[in-house]
Amino acid sequence: MNKNNSKFESKYKFSLAKKQIYFLVVIFCFSKLCSQAPGGVSAGLQTWVKANTGLTGTTPVTAWANQVTTGTAVVVNGAPNLITTSTSYNYNPFIDFTAPVAPRQFLSLSGFNNLSGIDYRALFFAGHLTNLTRVNTHLATVNGVSAATPANGTLVGGNNGAVAALHFVAYDADFQASGTWRRNGAIVSYTSNHLSTKNILTAISLNNSPTILNRFLGGQDNLASFQGHTRDWRGPSAEIIAYTSSVSAFDAQKIESYLAVKYGVTLPINYLSTTGSIIYNTTGSYTNNIIGIGRDDAEALTQKQSHQNDDTVRVYINNVFASNLANVGAFSNNVAYIIMGSDLGKMCSSNGSNSEMPASCGLNSRIEREWKITNTNLSQIFNIDITLNTCAQPNLVNVADLVLLVDDDGNFGTGTTNCYFNGDGTGLIFSYTNPVITIRNISNVHLASGVTRFITIASKNSLTPLPIELLNFKGNCNELTNTYEITWTTATEKSNDYFTIEKSKDFTNWQKISKVKGAGNSSNLKNYTYIDTELEPAITYYRLKQFDFDGTETVYKNYIYNSGCGKKNGIVEFYPNPATKTITIKNVSEYKYYKIVNSLGQLIKQSELIEATIDVGYLLEGIYYLQLIVERNNTFTKKLTIIPNVN
Repeated sequence: MNKNNSKFESKYKFSLAKKQIYFLVVIFCFSKLCSQAPGGVSAGLQTWVKANTGLTGTTPVTAWANQVTTGTAVVVNGAPNLITTSTSYNYNPFIDFTAPVAPRQFLSLSGFNNLSGIDYRALFFAGHLTNLTRVNTHLATVNGVSAATPANGTLVGGNNGAVAALHFVAYDADFQASGTWRRNGAIVSYTSNHLSTKNILTAISLNNSPTILNRFLGGQDNLASFQGHTRDWRGPSAEIIAYTSSVSAFDAQKIESYLAVKYGVTLPINYLSTTGSIIYNTTGSYTNNIIGIGRDDAEALTQKQSHQNDDTVRVYINNVFASNLANVGAFSNNVAYIIMGSDLGKMCSSNGSNSEMPASCGLNSRIEREWKITNTNLSQIFNIDITLNTCAQPNLVNVADLVLLVDDDGNFGTGTTNCYFNGDGTGLIFSYTNPVITIRNISNVHLASGVTRFITIASKNSLTPLPIELLNFKGNCNELTNTYEITWTTATEKSNDYFTIEKSKDFTNWQKISKVKGAGNSSNLKNYTYIDTELEPAITYYRLKQFDFDGTETVYKNYIYNSGCGKKNGIVEFYPNPATKTITIKNVSEYKYYKIVNSLGQLIKQSELIEATIDVGYLLEGIYYLQLIVERNNTFTKKLTIIPNVN
C-alpha cells in the first residue's frame, strides 16, 4: 500500500469514527438525560404539561400531552377550554378549568385508581384560583379522597378562614415543614391563602419523602351526600411540572426563573438560566415589575414579548402581537435574555430626577422612574414601550424631544451616562402614540451583551414631560360666607411662573378670574387657594392653567363645578336647625356622603349619605359644620347648632 492510500484509509477511518460518535450523541440526546426540561433540570422529571403545546382541541381541550416522553400520560376529564386571547399570562395561553357540576373538569394520571399513584417529591405550578371560596380545592391529590380526612400524601387547598389555603394541616406531614412551600419565589406557610391572581406555586419535600399523586387538579370523588365537584379546581392552569426525585434549591431556582420569564412573574430571588448563570440580579432597588424575553433551548423557552401586569411597560423583539406564539420574530442566539426591573419612581419628572441628569446632553427634565436591564448573550435589536402617567402631561409630548439615557451605575448625574435620540447615528428610533413611548432598535451599541445598565427617559424641552405634577384640584361651597373656595396642590414644580383660574357657564367660553403666583422650582407639596366671591345661580365650571417663565402654557384637564353655591335659596337645606337628635336633609340624592366637623375644624364623623335623616344626638351642645359632598370634590358647608334636648 502506498503512502497516499495509507493517508486515505486513515482519514476515512477517522471520518467514520466521527460519524459514529455523532450518531451516539444523537441517540444519547433522544434519551431523558439530554431532553428539554424546565430550568434544564431533567433528572427525575416525570410530568410536564404546558398550555402552549401538546394540546388536542381548544373548545374544549380533550387531551394534554405530557412533554416527558417516558412519563405517565395525563388525562383531561370534562371539557375545559383553551384561552389564547387573554394577555394575563404574559401573552401565553392557559386552560380554564371552570369546575361545573357536569361534566366535571380535572386532570388525572392514566392508569392509577383509588389510592395508588406515583411518588412525587417536587411540584411546580403556574396558574391561580378564580374562586377562593372553594376551600378544599385540590392542586394535587390521589383518587378516592373521602369527604373527611384525605389519604396521606395529598397536596390540597385547605380551609383557612373560609378561603382556600395551599395545604391543609392534617394531611401530608412531609409537605408541612417550613420552607416546603414557595409562592413566586418566596417561602410561605402551607396554610397561606391561595391568591386569586397569577402566581407560581412550588412544593418541595424537604425530607425527600414522596407524596403519592394520581390527580393534579381537583377530581375528588362524590361520596354519599358529599358532592366532590365542590372541591374541583376552578381557574387557569398554564403549566404543571412534577419530579419523582428530589430537587435542590439551586435547581428549583432555575425552574422558577423559567416560569417567571415565561409568565411575567416577579421573583425576589436572582433569575438563572439553564446553565446556572445569573441573568438578573435582584439586589438593590430595581426589584419591581420584573419582565423579560429570551431563548433557552434546554427548557424550550422562546419568549419573544413580555409586559408588566398593568401593560405599562413592554419589551419585545419584532413587534407586539396578540400572543407570544403569533410573534414571528426569532432569536439569533441560544441562552439569550433581556431582563429588566424598575424602582418605584413616578412616570413623570420631579425636582429630584431633574437634578440627576448628565450636564453634557442639554436636557431639561427626565422621568423619575428608572430601570435596571441585563443583556445576556443577545446580539440582535429589541424594543421597549413605556406608558407615561397623566402627571407627565402626555398630550404635550413631542417625539423629537425624547432622549434615552443609559447609565453604568444607576446615578444619572455621575459616572458614564450616554444619551441616545432620533437621528444620532446609532439606529435608535423613538415613536409616540399618546401616552406610549416606543423605543425601537435598541442594540449592542446601546446595551452590550453581558452587561447590566440603567435606563430612563429624558426630554430636551420643558414641555416633554411637563415638570408640574398636580395632585388635586377641588372646590368647596361655603354658604356661611356665600363664597366658593378653590384649592389645589402640586407635588413638584420646575420653572413655574404662575397659575390662572378660569370659569365658564357653558364649558366653552372661559373667563380668567384670577392669577396666582407659582413656586418656581419646588420638590415639596405646595398648597394654593383662591376664593370666588362673585357667584351666580347658574352652574359654573372652573379650570386651571399653568405658565412657565418662558411663557409656555398648559391647560389642565382637571375641572370642578359649582352647582348650587350662590343660588338665592341654596340647595343645602336641612331641618331642624338648631337640632337635638336628628336632622333631615333636602335633596339627599344629590350628595354622596357627609362630614360633621367642630368649630375647630376637627372631623367628628364622615359617612355615606344614604338616608335623608341622620343622627346627631351623640353631639354635645355647641356649634358644628355640616359638609355635604357631591361629584368631583365639590363640597357644600352649612352651620349646624346643637342644643340640649329638654324632653
